[in-house]
Amino acid sequence: MKESKEPLAKFQAKMNKDGRVSLPKQIKDVLGLESDDYLKVIIRKIKAEKSEGIIYVYGQEFAILRVGIRGYVVIPQKVRRDLNLKPNDSVEIVILDYYPSTTDSSYISEIGIKYRELNGVGQ
Repeated sequence: MKESKEPLAKFQAKMNKDGRVSLPKQIKDVLGLESDDYLKVIIRKIKAEKSEGIIYVYGQEFAILRVGIRGYVVIPQKVRRDLNLKPNDSVEIVILDYYPSTTDSSYISEIGIKYRELNGVGQ
């Protein structure tokens, strides 16, 4: 049997004018996320065609996000620019892993670099 690592969670949301997206309460609770924790994610620009029952993906980028005080994450400006994201655009956030706020920030940066190199995401 072939093994594959599944994402921890995936959700769709609207991005606000500041690039913020609210993490669903259920995801925060299940993963035990707190303010200043880090998330390793893939951010996808999407459009749902309800009549067709299809979600179209118009691009994706890798990012490391920090959880804010009220459970928000901010999509980095570079990602917003690369995906041409505008306020009220729909995004899909795929959570690949998470790290507590006590994790060394240089380790978090290293994770991002290695992930991009291995998977060619966000290049």
